[in-house]
Amino acid sequence: MNRISLDGISVGKDVSLLAERLWPSVVRIGGTVPGSGSGVILSADGLIVTNAHVATSERLRVELAGRGQFEAELVARDPRRDLALLKMHGWVLQAIAVADVNAIRAGDLVVALGFPMGSDAVTAGIVHAAPRDANWLIADIRVAPGNSGGPLCDVRGHLLGINTMVVDGQTLAVSARAIERFVALSVSGHARAAAAD
Repeated sequence: MNRISLDGISVGKDVSLLAERLWPSVVRIGGTVPGSGSGVILSADGLIVTNAHVATSERLRVELAGRGQFEAELVARDPRRDLALLKMHGWVLQAIAVADVNAIRAGDLVVALGFPMGSDAVTAGIVHAAPRDANWLIADIRVAPGNSGGPLCDVRGHLLGINTMVVDGQTLAVSARAIERFVALSVSGHARAAAAD
């Protein structure tokens, strides 16, 4: 897989540099409402993860930074975990690197990208507490509708999770570990179904 990997980036003006390097791995997803959510490119061959509440139909419009809008197929959807896996065919994409969730500590700086109100937006904050649950991360970071399904990253540009909801002013993100488990099960299940056809 083609993945980006960044050296540590300092707080301040370098956050914009980090965002600039991450945008090619972030997509805008539109279902019935254009710009209804965000997604993250996980593999160069077109796998994209987002929230189940963003992926509301079998075919979705996906907008790639600077490359226009294209159609993506819904591969798998798990409303309980609020995860969905999409596939774009015929493209070589820039996949995001995935972080080691075990290394996260309270106070670590994090950055979120997405499309609240339809606009490209970047916001920064900190990890609220070291995660006790491998499935969820909690961050003191400001997100809004449209950030759903977008990445929560560390300052190296590695994916920690995808932003899912706001609870008591804090952002809950499905962790990268939970995403990797979901993707592995979804891809193997999709392959078995295709072989059966």
